[in-house]
Amino acid sequence: MPTTIRVTDALAQRHEALWLKLTALLAQGRDIAIKKPEAPVADEARIIAEGLLHDCALFAPKGRRESLPVAARQWGALAAQLGQAQAVLDAYQALWTGWDESSNYRVWLTKTRLKPVQRLLPQKQFPEQGRNSIAELRRLLAQRIDRAARGHFYRGYEAGKAAALRAVAAQVPVPHPREHENWPRIRQF
Repeated sequence: MPTTIRVTDALAQRHEALWLKLTALLAQGRDIAIKKPEAPVADEARIIAEGLLHDCALFAPKGRRESLPVAARQWGALAAQLGQAQAVLDAYQALWTGWDESSNYRVWLTKTRLKPVQRLLPQKQFPEQGRNSIAELRRLLAQRIDRAARGHFYRGYEAGKAAALRAVAAQVPVPHPREHENWPRIRQF
């Protein structure tokens, strides 16, 4: 490990952000380069690659820094350039990180404090009492679906019952109050 520490918190954050962007573009470039290494690189991708290559030059050893590297115009060559830039970032990280015994993860050896390498941190696990098993989640989902279906059924049933009552009420004629006077009476026969 180096004896003089020259990594700052901002530089460590910049390295990690750059590493993520570079690996994403490298993965895309590798996929294309495997199938068609002679395929031309789109101008947008080439501009992004040139920016990333320029930013990676900061992390290269002093004798190997370039002012502004020109990105290759074919995917095969660009994938090679991006791979070299990733190697520069990995070498810088290997040089300026160490293992912290108390927390059991890699840390940046910054001037002020030990800062963990964020992308290498172990994923935080949910506590077991807060997690539901798959069977429990399925049961809760089935219960919610059943409740929703039952609610739809009862709303439909009530709407149908109200519609039937309105239809029956519309079919029954309301007798006029004096109509009963003119009807023949059965008792008179």
